[in-house]
Amino acid sequence: MGPAAKKAALGVLVILAVVIIAAAIILHPYYAMPPESKEALKAKLAEYQQVASAMQNRPPAGRRALDALANDLYGKKSEKPWSDSCPAYDLERLKKLAPQMSTFLAFDARFRAMVDHGLVIQQEFRPDADLPNFSGPRWLTYWELAAAVLDLQQGHRDEALARMHSVIRFVESLLQTPALLYPMMGVAIEMTLDQTLVYLLPQLNPAEIEQVKGWLAGLPDARQAFVAAMKTETAAHEVTFERLRRPPPGDTFGDELIHNRTLSRTAVWLARNTGYLRRERYYLLSLMKREIEAAQSWAAAGGSQAFQDPLTRQDIMHSWIARMAIPNYAKLLVHTSDDMQRRQAIIKAMDLELQRRKNGPPTFELPYDSVQHIVVKPEYGCVVKNESAPGAAPAAH
Repeated sequence: MGPAAKKAALGVLVILAVVIIAAAIILHPYYAMPPESKEALKAKLAEYQQVASAMQNRPPAGRRALDALANDLYGKKSEKPWSDSCPAYDLERLKKLAPQMSTFLAFDARFRAMVDHGLVIQQEFRPDADLPNFSGPRWLTYWELAAAVLDLQQGHRDEALARMHSVIRFVESLLQTPALLYPMMGVAIEMTLDQTLVYLLPQLNPAEIEQVKGWLAGLPDARQAFVAAMKTETAAHEVTFERLRRPPPGDTFGDELIHNRTLSRTAVWLARNTGYLRRERYYLLSLMKREIEAAQSWAAAGGSQAFQDPLTRQDIMHSWIARMAIPNYAKLLVHTSDDMQRRQAIIKAMDLELQRRKNGPPTFELPYDSVQHIVVKPEYGCVVKNESAPGAAPAAH
């Protein structure tokens, strides 16, 4: 090889070395291990797995009852029994909707038997575990609350309170189940419960108000419930990695995850044999540990301030699996904070209603959340949008 050829070859090698070094620098965030030691991360994982295992090892009877009720209610449709106007309930309209109400209240005895003595819901935490179809049970709670409105108007006070208590117990059970869907469903049902309680507030006697207030005060903290669900979600991630690393015979989870059998088998084989899967496992666990610790501190401080997400977009983008596995927790945590703000507003409205009856003004208002407020009149109460909120409508006079 002549001098010119050697020089050219050396130039090629230098360029190749520069490219390799540059690629290593650019790709480093995508293969770098997290800052925590494996032992520290495994200790955290063990803590999260305890939460998940406690939920999975619950007696199955409550979950079977919930699934059976959901299956029997599947496909049953109705109009929404309340409206977003003020007042939320129109008694004449409710009477016209009696056939639809009857369809759902045919399951009333089963619902109360399921929840009144404390519904304990068992849930597996593997990533492809079955979840209840909450559509039917959620609509049943709506009609239970609507029936409570009619019961109170007809003088059936004990029955009205029993219906409201059953819905509150159902919300309690959902918040006590640490899997993401359950506390979010509990928060959604509690918003409808709020509307009903505010509407009925002027019609309840002082003893009934104190009783309902005690039920609400005893509900679990939605923020803490969601943090527990984040721990269970992290434990489910570990099950996913184990199934990808050592798939049982006939397990198609990897195929379903990527939706392409050839690609999934090739990608999982490469990830497993190059150490990338192990890196992704610890990296995702590190991200979730940071997210959970920040959420715990935020909830312990009362959750009144905006949640500061410790993860940046770059943190998520540096992991292919994290991009799929980590939702917008900051946004979901805000929903739980709003729920607690609304619950405290309802309890405060009850205190103000008792004061109003003694020596207060005939009407009072107070904030409900960032876009709505509570208006209580002698006849009924409403949750209405603030005038500055999009789509706000004036309250009825």
